[in-house]
Amino acid sequence: GRGGHHHHHPRRVELWMAFRDAKASDEMYFPTVLSLLGIIRPPPENSKSKLDDRDGCPLDIGDEVAKRRVTYCDWSMNARNPETFDSSDPKELKGTLKKAREEGCLLARKFAAGGRG
Repeated sequence: GRGGHHHHHPRRVELWMAFRDAKASDEMYFPTVLSLLGIIRPPPENSKSKLDDRDGCPLDIGDEVAKRRVTYCDWSMNARNPETFDSSDPKELKGTLKKAREEGCLLARKFAAGGRG
């Protein structure tokens, strides 16, 4: 912006302020924020959702957010923590990202910084 000032959309500022003191897991925080920003879209028009007249958002979007998994992680080992992916192995990284996209995820975790070490 001019003179070093940033111009923010008022709704985005309000959204940031609303979540400033929020304490929530990534499994709850990201789907909620992505839904509020319109990145996670409302259900198709042929669904049973009713729209709010003020902004066209579905009144029951919370149900859709609750059902939407946005973070891909591999729990197949039945361990206390998800599998750690090797981010230094291009073949494994590509396979992991492919699986995440196939499941409709926007994020993925856990990646080792410089290999599995």
